Amino acid sequence: MDISRQTAKIMVFASLLFAAAIYLVLFDSLSETEMVRLSYIWLPVCISGAIAWKTGQSTLTGTLLWAGKTMLLLALFFELVFPML
Repeated sequence: MDISRQTAKIMVFASLLFAAAIYLVLFDSLSETEMVRLSYIWLPVCISGAIAWKTGQSTLTGTLLWAGKTMLLLALFFELVFPML
């Protein structure tokens, strides 16, 4: 199954709206750790959508692989680098 450019745009903009809601609207009600942990939700969707948008057509499998790679990199960053900051 292919993801069209229109669907990819929706993925990017929806995930950016979610991030804006977290960091602008819910800023006072969430701790920094909670906001960082919520990036596991919006960032993989944004990355996958951006890649599908740039390439024009992307398979669902490829998009899910990019989402998985993004989550792995986030996990490594948050567990290894973020505590030292």
